[in-house]
Amino acid sequence: MNQSLQKTLQFLARTNNEAAVEVLIAALDSPFRPAVHGAVAALLQRRSPSGHKEIFRRLPTLDPQCRQIVVQNADRLTPVINEVLENSSPSELAAACEAAMTYRLYAVIPALAQAIVRAASAHTEIIAQTILQLTDQFYSDLAGGHSAAAQSELTDLREKLTAALEDAVRKFHRHRQPAVAEAFLMLAKKSNITLWHVLTHPDEAAYNTLLELLERSQRGGVIRLLLCFLDDPQTPRAVLQVLARRNDPKYLELAMRTIGPRPLKAVAENLARIEKLAWAPCHSQVWRELPEEAQEAAIRSVMASGMSPEAKLACLGEVLSGGKPACRRAAAQSLAEFAGPEATELVLRHLNDPDAEVRAHLLLQLRPRQVPGALAKLIAMADSSEPVVREALRRALPEFTVGNFLANFDEMDEAARSTAGLLVRKIDCHIADRLRAEMQVLSPVRRRRAVLAAQAMGAVADVEDAIAQLLNDEDHMVRIAAASALGAGKSVVTWEALRDALLDRSYLVKEAAEKSLEVISEALRHAASGGAQLQEASP
Repeated sequence: MNQSLQKTLQFLARTNNEAAVEVLIAALDSPFRPAVHGAVAALLQRRSPSGHKEIFRRLPTLDPQCRQIVVQNADRLTPVINEVLENSSPSELAAACEAAMTYRLYAVIPALAQAIVRAASAHTEIIAQTILQLTDQFYSDLAGGHSAAAQSELTDLREKLTAALEDAVRKFHRHRQPAVAEAFLMLAKKSNITLWHVLTHPDEAAYNTLLELLERSQRGGVIRLLLCFLDDPQTPRAVLQVLARRNDPKYLELAMRTIGPRPLKAVAENLARIEKLAWAPCHSQVWRELPEEAQEAAIRSVMASGMSPEAKLACLGEVLSGGKPACRRAAAQSLAEFAGPEATELVLRHLNDPDAEVRAHLLLQLRPRQVPGALAKLIAMADSSEPVVREALRRALPEFTVGNFLANFDEMDEAARSTAGLLVRKIDCHIADRLRAEMQVLSPVRRRRAVLAAQAMGAVADVEDAIAQLLNDEDHMVRIAAASALGAGKSVVTWEALRDALLDRSYLVKEAAEKSLEVISEALRHAASGGAQLQEASP
């Protein structure tokens, strides 16, 4: 655009002379596109209804650049559309609704709401759909990231639009358009007075429609509103029934994300008021498609609900058979709340679950359920390398600790000491620290017992430095035990300590040290000969 044309259009946009409007309207038919673009911008800049009406009339024929100019000044067309809605032909009404949606004219929603409640007509449905689509667009804009100022403007506009839609819902008997009620649900907050009034008064015209929309609508705003009732202790019974009946994938995923793996107290209390969940695992396959975290939340929801114990147990069985790891863990943990043969059978059936944490939860339940052979089953797991399983075994077998082993040591025979000692070593991960502490007590009897216990457990190598120090103990019985135990030692320090013990004042200590040195020497010879044989066998 040259400077002369630009200055002319700027003058026509600012002058108070209304004749400028006629000039600009004539320019809309110019074959010179820059002139048309400038005329559209100038007409929208002026506060002239006749110019705005002309642009509205020409909307279907505008080129993309003109449309972009209109989008940037779309609020100028709001009064025109409001006027068309009051008194217009079907074609003009359709054009007004299309313009409102194309240019996101959210400010016309109140006018649309007023038009739909004035009187039922052939235009009611198209107006209702326009309201719904505009509200859907507005909800998307509201959820997007905006500056603080823009967000504040959108919030203010939301309140105005909600108020207009409230009136349309209160007068639902005049139009009976579900689209208008759905638009209201998208923008209304849980605390909205009109919403609560309708949901608690079955005689209201919009009552059944609102509940049906809460149960079936796939729009994010409606699902969000429904889930907001989860943590409200005053939630109407009808809404709780909707929460119980919905089982579509979109709702279920959002619901489980809201509930989470640890439901809030208020959420748990509302779930306890629900006696049946349509999506519960034993009734639906929808949960199988959920992400792992959502599946876990689902099983927590089942356990918090008011479902019968039999139904809950059936759900746990389904989950243990086909759930994702986090969900199976929650189910295995929850199984502890149930007694009876059915629950015990589930425990035994899933003891070999591929997930270590699931096995750990189930192992802890064997002895409380008095399962025959529970001790043998637990002991069979003692070789497990998974830390969570070993921790579960420590909790399930509290008698297999160093403390208990030492307390009962003198009463056991050699075979029992060896068997129990090996189990304690596998189950109690703190044996080295506890044996070291026991070897430093004042009582020589306890120090000697600690050495013998380490030997019985096959744990000499873990504490041989502490045992080696006991070769200098003042009690000769402790020194004898230490010298005998160190035959299983591996380090140079042990060898040197035993060599020094050959000079001990006690003959029995010297004898024990000599035997241990012979054992170590024999082991070294076997190791050396084994290495030589390997070398000879090598090509």
